[in-house]
Amino acid sequence: MEKIIRVENIDFSYNKPKEFIKNISFEIKKGSYTCIVGANGSGKTTLARLLSGLLLTDKGEIFVDGIKINLQNMKDIRKYIGVVFQNPDNQYI
Repeated sequence: MEKIIRVENIDFSYNKPKEFIKNISFEIKKGSYTCIVGANGSGKTTLARLLSGLLLTDKGEIFVDGIKINLQNMKDIRKYIGVVFQNPDNQYI
């Protein structure tokens, strides 16, 4: 099955030097269902924002359908991925 999302060794922090997400790697196959679960403050929303290009990694790379997320192609990436947050007041429409 083809990989639609590939995350390679990403790091992210809101307040350096404290890292919020450190050295995460995974792949999501096209047509599969994936859930991100965890306790409050564990980084679920931050990871979703990184995957959708709303935030950029400090280190590592994220690919969506073979396209590396960067400042130049964020609009193209958003054709492939979207985020539905739990709280309707937090939605981007």
